[in-house]
Amino acid sequence: MSEENKKVYSPLKYKQIKVKEILLIPIHVDKNLNYEIFIHNGIIYSGQRYGKTKKYEDPDMSDIAVEFYEILYGIKILNENNGIEFPGYAGDTMNSYKSVAKFALEDKRQEWYLRYHCLANFWLYPYKKTRRESKYPGRVSCNDSLDAYLSLHEVNIDQHYLSGYNPLWRGTKAEIKNHQNQYKNQADMVINKMIECIELRADNIVRDEKVCNELYDFFKEKKLL
Repeated sequence: MSEENKKVYSPLKYKQIKVKEILLIPIHVDKNLNYEIFIHNGIIYSGQRYGKTKKYEDPDMSDIAVEFYEILYGIKILNENNGIEFPGYAGDTMNSYKSVAKFALEDKRQEWYLRYHCLANFWLYPYKKTRRESKYPGRVSCNDSLDAYLSLHEVNIDQHYLSGYNPLWRGTKAEIKNHQNQYKNQADMVINKMIECIELRADNIVRDEKVCNELYDFFKEKKLL
């Protein structure tokens, strides 16, 4: 862990360790799964009720991700028709594959591609401001920026999970694009930094006792533990 992200923590307990492991496992979506969630060969397979009639499969809106958001934030995500519940929040991936990782060496790029779609890298965004819907022309792209993400929320719903979280991408959308261009030749380092941030967020999440217990019970119910 880098110096700026170092913080003195008590060692994790057994339940926290097991939940953290699940938060870091990559997720594969298969819409043919009828609310099935299981692990096979180190990958979580999940169905996706959201957008069932659309072609795309979206790991950060998979069934396991939706359950994760509802436990983590205490916010109902889907309505009875599997659409976005009013006033509307949806998941998105903070540290993304295409931002800088495309400039990395092949082995590192493949490592990142296999790791970045995990629960600890999924965050909750106001739906109308971020999802790719033509009827919302004011959509905001955060470009992996924590500052841009936090600016979308009237209340910092992630305040308990940001201890020590210090990503490379800070500032406005224009500033982020400039930063990303600067780091093209350091893509392997960028990937290591993004992995570090994801692992730190997972660590912060499991230190919330109530959330950890609920996630543990949910993962156990789905036989992920």
